[in-house]
Amino acid sequence: MWATQMVNGWMSYVLKGFKSRLKVWNKDEYGGLENRVLGMVDEIKELDVKEVVRNLSSMEVEAKSDLIKNLQWR
Repeated sequence: MWATQMVNGWMSYVLKGFKSRLKVWNKDEYGGLENRVLGMVDEIKELDVKEVVRNLSSMEVEAKSDLIKNLQWR
């Protein structure tokens, strides 16, 4: 729908500038989200393996809890 809309004049220039800034912001904010999620999953798996071998330190337990909360939010 938006791709088919044609805007002429100064507003066209304003909207194009806004669109490019919005794309940069979106990429910075959400780009690579899949890789970040996979990284968090890997960290949780590493902590799970450590937990099988020994008890996790309080810092590791907190880190694992934070990772899980972040994944649930996404």
